[in-house]
Amino acid sequence: MRRRQLLWGAALAWPAWAQQRFDQAPAPSRPRAPRPPPLSELRLDNGLRVLLAERRGWPLVTAQLQLNLGSLLDPAGKAGLAQLFLDVMTRGAQRGGGGNKGLAADGGDIAFAAESLGASLESQTLAQAATLGLTLATPSLDEGLALLADLARRPTLPASELERSRAQAIDGYRQTLADPAALAQLLGRRLFWGDSAAGQQPTPASLARIRRDDLLNVLRLQLRPELSTLILGGDLDAAQARALAERHFGGWRAPPRVPALLPAPVRARPLAARTLLVDVPGAGQSAVLVLGPHAGLEAGARELGAGLLANAVLGQGYSARLGREVRIKRGLSYGAASQVESLAGGGWMAAYTQTKHDSASEVAKLIAAEIQRLGVEPLGAAELEARRASWLGEQGRRLETSAGLAGLLSEQLLQSREPAALTRLPQELQAVDAAALRAFAARYWRADALRTVVVGDLGAAGPGLRALDPGAWVIRAAELDLASPTLQRRARGR
Repeated sequence: MRRRQLLWGAALAWPAWAQQRFDQAPAPSRPRAPRPPPLSELRLDNGLRVLLAERRGWPLVTAQLQLNLGSLLDPAGKAGLAQLFLDVMTRGAQRGGGGNKGLAADGGDIAFAAESLGASLESQTLAQAATLGLTLATPSLDEGLALLADLARRPTLPASELERSRAQAIDGYRQTLADPAALAQLLGRRLFWGDSAAGQQPTPASLARIRRDDLLNVLRLQLRPELSTLILGGDLDAAQARALAERHFGGWRAPPRVPALLPAPVRARPLAARTLLVDVPGAGQSAVLVLGPHAGLEAGARELGAGLLANAVLGQGYSARLGREVRIKRGLSYGAASQVESLAGGGWMAAYTQTKHDSASEVAKLIAAEIQRLGVEPLGAAELEARRASWLGEQGRRLETSAGLAGLLSEQLLQSREPAALTRLPQELQAVDAAALRAFAARYWRADALRTVVVGDLGAAGPGLRALDPGAWVIRAAELDLASPTLQRRARGR
């Protein structure tokens, strides 16, 4: 009896928060802005920019080179050159550091060197630049930088590896033709950007035109220290960063009296179709993509912030509007999302999902309606704060890994923002209110500015899909030609 009285007394003494109903969700707290680490910047005498994000006590460090190897610089008719160069670059180098001095290393040797450090080479080609990096234990950083420096300064660009990379790229293209999701993304970029540099897409024909001399021109005109940035994130200070950068990259020199090649601003020159339907007989699902314009880098921080938040409301997260309407309410897909990209001169937005063939028409209409609704109807305060908190939370999580931190700094550079602006981004997003978001969507995402791509088994989709747009281009995947302004191969004899 004594024990029961004690327990009853303890229950009465519980604080108020412990006695609240468990079937009521707690009120959301105000989102906490991510706190970037101390940032420092320096330049070597050869022009190489070095950015350091200092995280004392972290066991891992990321070293990433951002290189002037974006696809926007691919020559006309040779789309895919930047990607091929990056692939071949990592498959042969003259080792110049440490005990490897003078050793010619092939792709297997380079992979072995990275794996011996407990790491793997991570590379990516984007529109404006390419990245090459390693994440490894801090004591191995010196050797890791020696490897990155050899790849950047002394690539051998073997002709045999060019042929191997070309064959792999062509195989990848053919696989894409059978993958509705990947093909829709490829066609969406081509449809929206058209014949601009951002609309060029690698094809077997463009890849076949690339010669080793093209790689050597890229090496001479684009792979230069004054056009490159070394990003370091982890447990080291500015003095250590400078010493390491000088040791491994200080001797890197650009060719004398050779002008550098830099990307120019791009303007979308969309293809004539507003709707593109591509038939992949036997495909398991249809991919649906709805495209619209977005702010370019010249728009400024306030406009770009409104665009980021509008995209977060539209399609960033399970409970964002696309996920709510397409998946949660109607069960038409396992998920729907959106993404944006800003370039110098312009930008674009892509909202996408996969669904059953016979619901592709309904899903395309739903996505377009949700995009336009952002520019018409007022946005509730609770929804705005939830999406803002979600976006800030994602950035905060990225700041807690060395690779995520390096990636954020790389994105700042691609957006032509100073690294220190990373600390202002949360405040810029907090300043975006519902009216600014609605104005952004009304300006960029009008009905007449949207384009639609559906890739799937058109026979299984039924007549409703073609009723979306009587003027739609309808093309079989086997007849696609991404270099053509009509996206369709010419019939023989024509």
